[in-house]
Amino acid sequence: MRRWIVLFLTLFTFGGCVRAAELIRVGINSSYAPFENVDDQGHLSGFDFDVVNAWAKNQRVQVKFVNLTWPRLLESLASGQVDMIVSAVAITAQRQKTFDFSRPYYYEPQVLLLPASRRVADVRRLNAIGVLTDSSAQGWLTRLSVPASALQSYDGLPPMIADLRAGKIQAAFGDQHAMRYAAALDPSLHLLRQPEFGMDAYAFVVRKGNHALQAQANRGLAALQASGALARLKQGYPGL
Repeated sequence: MRRWIVLFLTLFTFGGCVRAAELIRVGINSSYAPFENVDDQGHLSGFDFDVVNAWAKNQRVQVKFVNLTWPRLLESLASGQVDMIVSAVAITAQRQKTFDFSRPYYYEPQVLLLPASRRVADVRRLNAIGVLTDSSAQGWLTRLSVPASALQSYDGLPPMIADLRAGKIQAAFGDQHAMRYAAALDPSLHLLRQPEFGMDAYAFVVRKGNHALQAQANRGLAALQASGALARLKQGYPGL
């Protein structure tokens, strides 16, 4: 009996190998390929999915993905439904008031998607621009002195692109990879990219004050960047 007690205490004391790994619930929105989507077998996939799994392996933690609609993502983090958000979420001054962010793991230029027949040198001349709800696009356009009355919000990319094709809006503004994909599928659309449109920095998002998880996110991302793992993962998605 004493031998078993000694063995138990030894495993308890040095028990990293026997304790269940820490479980972190990660919120993700699966409708934003190639960062996150659902494959033909119904499984989550995409660049963010791969980054999180590589990070979890590096940090020796388990992750559980929670698939949510885009408008509910940050709300789910604030309410405690998830512990972290990794879903092409950009760092903004407004979001930093409520949440903490890791170091960036990806940078995304902002672009304007227009009908091929329209040539616009000044975005302020447009009076109907589609943007995703609660996206950083609204902040960039505000900095460019585009009035709020000219912006039309959408909860997803497909309805925004559909309205652009139908002529219900004059342009769509947002992430380059998403707009480039839409333009590739429809030759009647073209991209306009200008430096003043801005560039987003994507990061892991945690609840305000959760410095332990924020530090862990940073450690893992720094290791993945230093080893070249992040760059190799990105190479698997030619559109990025």
